[in-house]
Amino acid sequence: MEFKVTVQIKPLISAESSTQSIFKSESDFDPIFLEKEVTISSQQTLLSALLENKIKIDSSCGGHATCGTCRIFLLKGEIKNRNEQELEFFSDRQMEDFERLSCQSYVKSDILIRIN
Repeated sequence: MEFKVTVQIKPLISAESSTQSIFKSESDFDPIFLEKEVTISSQQTLLSALLENKIKIDSSCGGHATCGTCRIFLLKGEIKNRNEQELEFFSDRQMEDFERLSCQSYVKSDILIRIN
């Protein structure tokens, strides 16, 4: 089974960039996120799908759930319950339910995620 993943990514900001081009208005400092859609198999980790589709996401430990650099924020949709590795990683950290490790995440529906 395949699902659609919509990924929100913060745009890279260079020193020469105009703040007007990346912010909604001068008084609103929430960055506008870029969005990209990819397709993922229910048997594939979110991390592997993102990398396969050339979406930059860190993964210092290579997908072994030890570094947390592949963390994503689930905004809509469903991801399968946390496995043992992810539960262990989050056990000593105060993380929200919507924060997940993409290296351990398998989707259950179309989802919307954010990468910071």
